[in-house]
Amino acid sequence: MKNLNEMNRKKVLLNLLEYSDSLEDIMLSLRDYSWDFEGESIVIHKKHVLNAINLFMNGSISKEDLERWANLIECREDLISDEADAFIIDKIIYQLANPVLEGDINYEKCKLQIKMLDD
Repeated sequence: MKNLNEMNRKKVLLNLLEYSDSLEDIMLSLRDYSWDFEGESIVIHKKHVLNAINLFMNGSISKEDLERWANLIECREDLISDEADAFIIDKIIYQLANPVLEGDINYEKCKLQIKMLDD
């Protein structure tokens, strides 16, 4: 049963990272899994962050959706940033998840974040 549970957790986390399902459905599914985690984590890559930002930039999601997406990722023990790009990924996830502290999510800021992710 644990293996099936872990497979389901990975599927939900990949859906989150790839933004391949509605945030509401993902949030409901994530409630089944605690934030505390021991085991193999799912890796967040630049492409995941770029995809989410691009969804906002092309009008597919709102800035509130982008913020909620980042909040669902931030501080989860079952998600880790790609080691080679951890600094920039973690920085941008933090910025997106905390617009009150880091400034509003807007097109100009997202253009800069895309540039940082492309470098």
